[in-house]
Amino acid sequence: MLREVPFHRTMPAFSGLLVDAGGSVWVREYSPFSGDPHVWLVLSPEGETLGRVTLPGNLEVLSVGHDYILARELDEDEVERVVLHRFSRSDRVEE
Repeated sequence: MLREVPFHRTMPAFSGLLVDAGGSVWVREYSPFSGDPHVWLVLSPEGETLGRVTLPGNLEVLSVGHDYILARELDEDEVERVVLHRFSRSDRVEE
């Protein structure tokens, strides 16, 4: 049965896109596996790469402010809740 399942020859380049409160563009790299950590490439308003941010796979980012990430979190019982995570700008982007 698995041999009959069509295999995609290409994959999307990204699976999410948003602009934070400072104008930086966040591009979520595509992963075909659910539950994997979400890796976000962060670009300045001028298009320069600022770094990458890795977030747990159970978080769906809704908004990024100057000092927070607002997200929908799915717990181990598959219960959804909205969470607010604080951060400092120097902590947000990994080098």
